[in-house]
Amino acid sequence: MMKKKSVKLKDIAIQAEVSVATVSAALNGTGRIGDELRSRIMEVARQMNYEPNLAARLLKQKHCNDIGLVISDPPRRIAGSGFFQPMIYHFIQLCDEQGIRCQIEYHDPDVKDGQVPALMTGGFAGGVLYGGAVGTATRRWIRENPSFPIVTFEDRDFEYTIHSRYDLAAYRMVQHLAALGHRHVALLAGLPRYELQQGMREGFSRAVADFRLDVACWDREYAFRLENDADTMREGVEYCEKLFARTVRPTALVISDARLAKAALYTALKHGIDVPRDLSIFTCGNEYETEQVYPALSSIRWNAHEAIYKAYHLLRSLMEGRIPAEKVIEVEPVLTLRDSTARCP
Repeated sequence: MMKKKSVKLKDIAIQAEVSVATVSAALNGTGRIGDELRSRIMEVARQMNYEPNLAARLLKQKHCNDIGLVISDPPRRIAGSGFFQPMIYHFIQLCDEQGIRCQIEYHDPDVKDGQVPALMTGGFAGGVLYGGAVGTATRRWIRENPSFPIVTFEDRDFEYTIHSRYDLAAYRMVQHLAALGHRHVALLAGLPRYELQQGMREGFSRAVADFRLDVACWDREYAFRLENDADTMREGVEYCEKLFARTVRPTALVISDARLAKAALYTALKHGIDVPRDLSIFTCGNEYETEQVYPALSSIRWNAHEAIYKAYHLLRSLMEGRIPAEKVIEVEPVLTLRDSTARCP
């Protein structure tokens, strides 16, 4: 009996008039290939009775235990970030503890919007944790590959995500200030399209109502752009110049960005306003951002350790084919009191 000749990728490539790499990407659901071309290649493979190599399948399965971390945001938002830097640190620590290969890929959505991270398409990882902005091509790839395990941070557009309760943190900020006797509390926050900024606005508004603070909470609807550092600091100083020049000024500020908090400190000093004797400041930021100024800033920070570990266990459940008990897992930010808050003068 004549042995059946096996069909190789090269054979399909010749028949379809494409490269071997294109055939491989089409059959494995990876790479930047149009739907029409992918369908045509798969039809050619079917007609030629192509059977994937069993050894190759086993090799792929051998590596499916590995996970990856995708960092996706413009470079200007990553350096010194209280979100990405602790994310990377705790991911490295997690991989070391679990004895798994540490794989981190940087993906600039402004430059690579038409590309999908290689950790997702190249077979390097059986699942990924995704931090930051998800580009157009990546969103499309995720929709077309729903079985690929992925867990995002602070992005409710996706089925499995880790969500920080910034609304609760902001509420507790205002609660603490109210307990110190503050009635005039201002909010300085960014655009509400970001999870942190939206949560800060919601928690602040709820606390103002619950603790019956003065209605004049100073332009809490104003949205800072929070782009590069220099522009953010400049905008913060300009805003605080007007704020502190008012006849009745706030005795406490709740600020959603540490750069704005530094701008507020500078402007207060310029106007002879002592922090915290005359003005209390509560902000969002990591230890590096909040402890390397004077006075050290009371703050809330992203609970990176808990977020990474919960994301990892959620991802493992997906990779092992188990249905997670929760699709959206909530994490409470860490609140730390330092030297920038005191009783109302």
